[in-house]
Amino acid sequence: MATSYIGLELGSTTTCIYKAGNGIVLKEPSLIAMPTNLKIKDVKAIGSDAKRLIGRVSDNISVLSPISNDVIQYEDLAIYMLKGFLKKVFPNRQIGHNIKAVVCTPLGLSPTEKKQFEIVCYKSGIADVYLVPDVISFALGNGIDIKSDTSQMVVNIGGDTTNIATMANYSIISGYNFSIGGSIISIAIAKYIDETYNIHISVEQAERLKVEIC
Repeated sequence: MATSYIGLELGSTTTCIYKAGNGIVLKEPSLIAMPTNLKIKDVKAIGSDAKRLIGRVSDNISVLSPISNDVIQYEDLAIYMLKGFLKKVFPNRQIGHNIKAVVCTPLGLSPTEKKQFEIVCYKSGIADVYLVPDVISFALGNGIDIKSDTSQMVVNIGGDTTNIATMANYSIISGYNFSIGGSIISIAIAKYIDETYNIHISVEQAERLKVEIC
C-alpha cells in the first residue's frame, strides 16, 4: 500500500501543499466560485481558476473563501475545495493509496474549530491528520532553533490574521492570534495611494505592489 506524506496549510487566502520528496507542489488561493445559492453541485471553479473569475461573472455567481479569519466557515465548501486541490497533486491516485498530512493551524482555535480542520481533511480523503501550530512549522521552515532554551519570537503574517509566539524547548511559551493580516495591509496600501496621490488602484494591484516591493 503506497503512502504519501504532505504538509498542508489551509489558510484564509492561500492553500499550500508540500509533498515529501517534491517540495511545494501546490499554492493556490483558497477560493471557490459558485452561485449565490451555495449549492455544491453548481460550483464553477476553485483556486486560481476561481480567482480569475473575480469581476468577470454575473451577480448570481460569488467567489468566496470557505475559511475566514483562519476558521472554517463553510465546511462542505472547504471539503470540496481541498478534494480538488488533492486531485491536482495526486491526479492518478489509486485505491489503497494513503495520504498522511501534517496540517498547520493558527493559534487560539477552540477544540471545536480544531476538530473542523480534522473533519475537512478526513472527508477530503486524507487517511491520517496531525495538527501542528503554524508558528512552529514557520519557525522550522525558517531555520529557527526551537529546541533551544533561549526564547525565540516568531511573527507570521497571514492573509487574514497574524500569529505571534515565543518558543523554547520545543514548546510555545506564549502566543497570540489577532485579526490583522496581509489582506488588510493591501487595502491600506490602496487607500494610501488614493488619498496621497489621487490614483485609484484595486486591492489586487496593491497586493502585487506589496509582494514585489517586499
